Amino acid sequence: MSKFRPRETIIAATPVEKTFHQLALSWGVFPVLARYQHTADELFLHAIDCAKLIDAVASGDHVVIAAGIPLDTPGSTNTLKVEIVK
Repeated sequence: MSKFRPRETIIAATPVEKTFHQLALSWGVFPVLARYQHTADELFLHAIDCAKLIDAVASGDHVVIAAGIPLDTPGSTNTLKVEIVK
């Protein structure tokens, strides 16, 4: 997504330190080292919580979450979810 140079902040939550460092090299990406989540729903909620912790989102904001399901499959981004921050 960063190759399109969006105006919005891209926050990438990952539990893998190596991935965290790789994401730090991508244009416009703010990586966050997050806890591992066991389900997609837990992942979505935790990603929003990570964004709240760094004051990147506020209540009422719309966020787009990209993920690969099943989890733990590198390079398998196949899901986009739009959420409203509570």
